Amino acid sequence: MHYKVRIGGRDETVEIVEQGATTLARLDGRDHPIALISRSGNRFEFEIDGVRSVVEFLEEGLTSVRLEVDGEEFAVQRVRTAEEGTGGRELPPIVEVASILPGKVASVVVRPGDLVHAGDPVVLIDSMKMETSMRAEYDGTVQDILVAPGEVVRKRQPLVRIRTGSPGTR
Repeated sequence: MHYKVRIGGRDETVEIVEQGATTLARLDGRDHPIALISRSGNRFEFEIDGVRSVVEFLEEGLTSVRLEVDGEEFAVQRVRTAEEGTGGRELPPIVEVASILPGKVASVVVRPGDLVHAGDPVVLIDSMKMETSMRAEYDGTVQDILVAPGEVVRKRQPLVRIRTGSPGTR
């Protein structure tokens, strides 16, 4: 599984790898062993590279997770590779980016014809005085915008259609 997270002001991709009984977080080509120490509801205590941290899952959406690590809040974006997202099957020619929560469209970041990569923001949703980015799950080209700024949307409502494939290819 691949995740995008902002670490030290930089967007990073973290891969979680299962190797037998061991779980690793792969970042910048380095493997970091992860051990679960305890769990209580949505609160977990982990040891990563010998350092203990408390992680609490605050909100989980279709493609993103908000969590708190040692008191600091993070938004983590799930990024699917073609193999992970389709089980090795061919991608559908058109995919939709749907809202992970109800709210109001704050802005549409892309236009038809724009090239996007997995993890790129496409629409910002304002919900409970907080803006949340809806992101492309696959590389491709924006085909249709289905919402407008100011529009109220429901959870799982389609926002944008993307023609899949490497950006710029048809």
